[in-house]
Amino acid sequence: MNKAIAALCALIAGCSFGVGGAISQVIRSHGFEVMHVILSQTIVGVIVLGILLVVKFRQSIPLKDTVKLAVLGMVDVLASICYFFAIDMLSVGTTVAFQFQYVWMTVAFVAIADRRMPGKWTLVSSVLIIAGSLMGSGLVDEAMAGAVTMDPLGLLLALGCALFYASFIFFNGRIATEFEPVPRAFYQTCGSLLTVVIAYFAMGTPPCDVVTLAPWGILMGFVMCVIPILFIVIASTNLDGGLVSILTSSELPMAVFSGYIILNETVTPLVIVGVVVILGSIALAQLDNRDGGAATVEEAL
Repeated sequence: MNKAIAALCALIAGCSFGVGGAISQVIRSHGFEVMHVILSQTIVGVIVLGILLVVKFRQSIPLKDTVKLAVLGMVDVLASICYFFAIDMLSVGTTVAFQFQYVWMTVAFVAIADRRMPGKWTLVSSVLIIAGSLMGSGLVDEAMAGAVTMDPLGLLLALGCALFYASFIFFNGRIATEFEPVPRAFYQTCGSLLTVVIAYFAMGTPPCDVVTLAPWGILMGFVMCVIPILFIVIASTNLDGGLVSILTSSELPMAVFSGYIILNETVTPLVIVGVVVILGSIALAQLDNRDGGAATVEEAL
């Protein structure tokens, strides 16, 4: 696949997650629990990808690879669960800032696994994205106002989200890459659904109005499951995992924009600077994509 198309897929996946965060806040304002939202979106994801699998992509995958993909889906949904519960204990800015540590984590995973030094622009972009996330998430504004919350469990959950998400991106470029994206995404979502169902009942989630939740669930299913998972599968198969993590950082600029449009959130000058820094970092990372990027450890030394 053309690398430009794969890069666009990663950008869209990040943007989709960004929009989904704002929509989830609207849903929760109607009285729904976190697990109501996650369960409904995952069920829709399995149904939509299952229909695509049956109608168009009838490719069989060996049981061993199916299990690996399902476990990868479990990792993905654990990232979402950690993120939503971290927000309940921390501010949104603090949670997003810590969650964005997944960028350098993914770059480190790739460097260690491949024994290849990241490209110089990948390294520069990773550092700039972390700096941009501190401003773009609003954490710097919170710190200046003395409103930063540092609940230990919340911080652990936010970092857990980063670790799970980095693992999800990294292994998507390593597991069953010879198969079509739709079957891979379907089995991943099946693993996600199994995890969500277990968590749903283990947490004693109360019943909800399914009829009212259904339209939201369909919307979130596309925005948080079908589009991002499928597009990350495509991007990770064709691009370096570190580059994919940088491209998916489009999540924060889109989250800021969605928060302003959907939730009427205030956008401060520092937030705007952070968004600009992240967008510039994404552009810089493309220089490594163009030049071939990384060197082996032996070559670098």
